[in-house]
Amino acid sequence: MKGNRLFTTVIDKDFLEGQRVTVKPSDYLKKLHPEKVISELEAHIQSLKDSLIRYAQEDMDVPRNRNKIKELGFELDVAKGYLSHFKKKCEAIW
Repeated sequence: MKGNRLFTTVIDKDFLEGQRVTVKPSDYLKKLHPEKVISELEAHIQSLKDSLIRYAQEDMDVPRNRNKIKELGFELDVAKGYLSHFKKKCEAIW
């Protein structure tokens, strides 16, 4: 389980067909207006992209740097997926 102030990511390793990822919104995120949620998620995604670029410029022979890039890439993918899902959910309501 990995979390940030917006959501927690739970990876179910017992899932039969690979790994299933569940994203649980934080209490903070649950209290926000939908437009603010989208804004916060977009800012988080941009922050992850910036970090990914910074680490990509580091020495790739250092295992820690390679692992950090993998971790950031995963977090970025999860955040983008969650934002996309949230926007679709909002569109269905609005």
